[in-house]
Amino acid sequence: MSRLTERQVRFVEQYLVSGNATAAAKLAGYSKRSAHVTGPRLLGNAEVAGAIAKARRKRNAALEIDATWVLQEAVTLYQRCIQEVRPALHPKTRQQLKSESKEPLFTFNAPIAARALELIGKHVSVSAFQDNVAIHGQVDLVARLQAGRARLRQARVIEANPESGDV
Repeated sequence: MSRLTERQVRFVEQYLVSGNATAAAKLAGYSKRSAHVTGPRLLGNAEVAGAIAKARRKRNAALEIDATWVLQEAVTLYQRCIQEVRPALHPKTRQQLKSESKEPLFTFNAPIAARALELIGKHVSVSAFQDNVAIHGQVDLVARLQAGRARLRQARVIEANPESGDV
């Protein structure tokens, strides 16, 4: 196992700060002209990637950041967003907007609340935001594909010989 060079160590430190490989390469002393190539190349280096992963684990442990903390913060963010209901104001007059039925309108940070709710849903596996479709029961896909191909071949034969009488 080889050790990291001084510049690679500086790259790891700078990458942990910025999360940007190009900027980290520049700050670590690599050529500014080729940093856009050097940074990603360093991320692909097993030793450098291992050092970054180890440093992240160490930092997360020191800060006590884990899945439970992330979930708690997402719930707090969601609750804060939906509690911060404010009157909807006209951008020029700053008068409160009203619906057609003269009811006052209110607003809250819906995009942030929705994103927090999405993260919470993914974490607790409610499958509300799952993009995959689960198929239950036995489905012999290969057999179905082969049967479809056979029907297609048969249709082509009939199409080529309409007087065969198999219509």
